[in-house]
Amino acid sequence: GNCGISVDSGKVFTPLPTGNTEPLTGVCALPGKWVAIGKNGTIIHTINNGANWNPIVSGTTEDFNAIHCATPTSGHIVGKNGTIHKFTGTAVTAETSGTTEHLNGIYEFANGNAYAVGDNQTLLSYNGAAWTPQTSPINFNIKDVRFSDALNGYVVGANGNILQTTNGGSSWAPSLTGVDVDFNSIDVAGTDTAWATGSGGIVYKTVDNGSNWVRYSVGYTDNQTSLRVTKGGKGHIVGHGGNGRYFNDNDAGSPTFINSKSSILNSIQLYPNPAKNYFNISGYFEKEEKVTIDIKDAQAKLVKQAVNAYILGPYNEKITTDYFSPGVYFIHIQIGNQSIVKKLVIMK
Repeated sequence: GNCGISVDSGKVFTPLPTGNTEPLTGVCALPGKWVAIGKNGTIIHTINNGANWNPIVSGTTEDFNAIHCATPTSGHIVGKNGTIHKFTGTAVTAETSGTTEHLNGIYEFANGNAYAVGDNQTLLSYNGAAWTPQTSPINFNIKDVRFSDALNGYVVGANGNILQTTNGGSSWAPSLTGVDVDFNSIDVAGTDTAWATGSGGIVYKTVDNGSNWVRYSVGYTDNQTSLRVTKGGKGHIVGHGGNGRYFNDNDAGSPTFINSKSSILNSIQLYPNPAKNYFNISGYFEKEEKVTIDIKDAQAKLVKQAVNAYILGPYNEKITTDYFSPGVYFIHIQIGNQSIVKKLVIMK
């Protein structure tokens, strides 16, 4: 039942007693109201900045996993065994999800439509009246969902998988697969920039709408459970062991610096993309570096290892697509302790 509050952009948190003893799993901060959810169907809310917390009867003992509210009077809560509740500001009503899979993430649009995600590739869309299953191209446990606008969004989950939609969720395609993180959370800033985090304290970030994902490890190894971005590249990450981090893309040199600057990785070129008959991977290394470049398909299966060697100076490799089927591939590039994943589309 523990809760914390910060009044300095998350740099310092102080305890905020709730009077509740159930473990809390999510919170939604709204104008004039905070709503927290937790185990055994727990919902509590405050309208006086946490001085007093009052329960909202949920009518279920299922564990709640996530909450998202578009307005102070409209939101959704999801949880175990397909549990979905509509939040109206003062009460909740159960809705039929059509699944018994555990639901882990929820996002609601301003118009009341919503997306819920869960285990075993569960994707559900809500049109204001009913929940409808969507198709995932990859079978994995999905943990979180976020949209930057009505068309563009991401879902993340186990086994290093990120899916992306550019048509409001009508279809989803791999944006990142096969990396060394079980993702738990994602958030976006505009249509170009997104951060995702999960196991091992690792963060992946894209600044070009999912074409490239750069890996960051900033000194923590505890699993991260939630990441949220505010404005101007500022955000917070929380996780196991009481671990909380504040990051700001404009604070160069701070211990939690997570930005898009990575000169060595950005010097690696992949072209043409989309590719038809061949594609090139090229770069220049001013000092000798251990370089590994693996080409994986959308199911994270290794198709080809382009290089695994120490390189100094120019590097260029022309790779024929004769043995590649049309589709999406991911070029996993490791240079020293830095790594980036570039998305490649092959068309024939």
